[in-house]
This record gives sequence, C-alpha cells and structure tokens, in this order.
Amino acid sequence: MSESTDPDVQHSNAFATQLLQDSPCGFLVIDSTERVLYANDTLGHWLDRDPDDLVGGAAIQDILTRESHLLFQTQIAPVVQLQGFAQEVSCRLRTHDGHDPIPVLMNIVQRSATPEMPARFDIVLFDATERTSIERRLREKQKQAEELAVIVRNAKSGILRCDEHGKIRRCNEAAAKLLGIETDPLPDEPIDRLLALQGENEDWFRKAIKEPDNGGSFEENYNSRHYSISIGEIANPEEPYAAKEYSVILRDVSERVLADQRMQLLVGELNHRVRNVFSVVTGLIRQSLREKPKFRDELLDRLQSMAESHDILTRNYWKDASIREIFTRVQAQASGHQKVVADGPDLRLEPNQFKALSMAVHELTTNARKYGALLADRGVIDISWTVEGTGEKTIDFLWRESGGPAVEARDVSGFGTTMMERVVSTEFDGSADIRFRPEGLEFAFRGVIKS
Repeated sequence: MSESTDPDVQHSNAFATQLLQDSPCGFLVIDSTERVLYANDTLGHWLDRDPDDLVGGAAIQDILTRESHLLFQTQIAPVVQLQGFAQEVSCRLRTHDGHDPIPVLMNIVQRSATPEMPARFDIVLFDATERTSIERRLREKQKQAEELAVIVRNAKSGILRCDEHGKIRRCNEAAAKLLGIETDPLPDEPIDRLLALQGENEDWFRKAIKEPDNGGSFEENYNSRHYSISIGEIANPEEPYAAKEYSVILRDVSERVLADQRMQLLVGELNHRVRNVFSVVTGLIRQSLREKPKFRDELLDRLQSMAESHDILTRNYWKDASIREIFTRVQAQASGHQKVVADGPDLRLEPNQFKALSMAVHELTTNARKYGALLADRGVIDISWTVEGTGEKTIDFLWRESGGPAVEARDVSGFGTTMMERVVSTEFDGSADIRFRPEGLEFAFRGVIKS
C-alpha cells in the first residue's frame, strides 16, 4: 500500500511521530526474540543511548537489569502470551552512565504478525522514580508506626490519645486497666472525670491544655496510688487545621515515692542521732575545758563547722554537694563595708572533699576574723576557683585577703595551718600552700576532683 499524499494524513502521521518521540513515557517495541525494533527519544535519554543504536543491535536484556530481565522471561512474558497483555509491572532499567537503575512501570501488549508488520510486543514504560521514593517513605513510616504501636501497646505506663474536650480516642491496655474502663466501646466521659483528682487539680486536663507550661506535668494521688501525669499536644503538620488532640501519659510512681519517703525518714532519723552526738560532745567539751576558755571556744567552733557540713551533706543524702554552700557562712560574717566574693564555675564535691574544704574554709574564716580581712572595716576576701579537664578534672583554688592588718607568719601558725594543708592536700590528692603577703593572707591548693 502506497503512502498517502493527503496533507491531513501526513500531518497526522507527523504529529504521531513527534508525540511518540517526545512523550514523557518510554516507548519500546521488540520482536518475538526480544530484539529491539523501535525505541523513542525519551527511552534513549533515560538510558543515555542513541535510540538508533538500540534498533537492530540491542535486545531487551540490554535495557533491563539482570533481575528485571529474569522477571520478564519467567513471569511477564508467559502472562502476556497467555492473556495478550500485562499492566503496571515494576521493573528497573539498566543505565550506562554509572547512575542507579531507573524504576519504571511496564505496560505490554502482544501484537500478532501481519503482512506489513512482524509479531511483536509493544511496551510503554512510565518513570516510577518519584512513586518508588514515595512508596519507600510510606513503608518506612508504616514500619515506624508499627514499631511504635508495639511499644505503646506493651508499655507499663498508661498512654492515651484525647480530643480537646478530654474524650478518649485511643488508649493502651495499661491505661484501660488503670482507669478501670473498657476499650470497646470507649467511654464518653472526659478523662479528668474518669481519673477524678481532688483539690486544685480537679480539672487537671483542661487546666493543662490551657496552661501547658505550668500544668503539663505533675504528680498526684489517686485511689491510694501516686501517679505522674504528663499532657502534651500532638503535632499534626499534615493537617494543621484539624481539631487538636493531646497525649496523656500516666505513670504509677508509688514505689518511687514510697522509697523517697522511707529515705527521708531514715536520713531524718540519722541526722537527729548525729545531732544528739554533737550535743553530747559539745556538753563534754564545755564541762571538761572550763579552765581553758580559749581552747574550749576554738574547739566548739570547729565542732559547729563540722555539724553544719554534716547538715548540708545530709540534705543531699550524702551525695555530692555544691561548693558554693561552703562559703555561705563566710559571707554571712561580712559586715559594713567588708566584702566576701566567691567566683567560680558550678562544681559539686563528693562528701569527703566537701568536708575537707569546709574545715579549711572554717579555719581561714576564723583567722580572718581574728587577724585578717574581717578584722578591718574595709577588708576584702576574694575566693576563686577554676576547673580543668574533661575526664579527670582538676581544681585550682585561691583564698586571697586584702584590706586587713599586715600579715606575719606567726599570726596563723598552729593546728589550723597544719590541718588545712594536710587535710586538703590528702583529700584532693594534690598540694596546698599558705602564703603570708604583707597585704593579706593567701591560701591556694591544686588537686583532683573525685567523682
């Protein structure tokens, strides 16, 4: 049959050719032996190959990856031969520029031979890169959601999802057991009626969502148990205008609260007994040293300093305590124009180091009150410390007095000096030094901070 000379037909053929070549889809025609009979420009662009080079010189195995070609031979081709077509089959194209294979959706139709055309397969390929990426993200989100659901479902804490009125939308078994409710169906009452607290927390849910900074987390008793309650808004960026929903987490902390109460009781009893011991020792000192008032008063003063250190450590359950608490008593003794300045980073000392530095500071304060900066109207005590290191930390401590009477070594000789140098250097595994400057006494030490 001769080619039509009708202009309309010629235009139509030209339009069809251009449409095939420039289509956003890849068009591929192969014969029954899988040899390429036709490939459009779009497919050539995807493969980074000239379409003319594919025709007659390439087979579909040169276009598909090995896995996709195996799929084509074992599953796609038999289906097409059986029913004449296949739709939206996921395959991957082999690229020749070193890039990752291109995911595509294959639609294929079997054509029988005619006098003008051989038997063939017409294939349309759709780029599925974006779709594949979306599907992968959806699978990841689904996996995350399933993992989170397992965690929530098996959590010992009660976890609930509530609307802005406090009505429960979903909850785990722990929450249902705690509230004494059935999950199918869920009750219509708001959660702050199901978990009815007393006093100022009666409307705890509504208060929490109106004042999230103040009411978002709190602890309260309910049915002779102690619970930690946390409320937070559930962010939903995909639906920013949807009705607000909130998560509620209920944790039974009764055992922890009971343990804290027992600890406080034990610590209080221990502190009471130690105070009794200090009182007895104080009485013995007063009775035994009536004839030596100076020595008696110095000893009682040191005993009082130890008692105060003991009180501070007791309040911290004999764990570490802040170094700044050591200087509170010193600062309280400054009067008028006297100054006591404590400057350094936040630092917590373990009990033995805290007691050692407390004793040293007590001796320094006593000396400053008798002979040094706290004896003068405008005396100044500068206390400073620095900390170095990340693993094993070291401290450099300096007590410097100025504005007081001129200092002589004999002013601070004796038990206090010996105690300061030995106790501090021993507990801090370092060295301590007292310097007698004319303008004021200096005490410095460098040592290791124990964890």
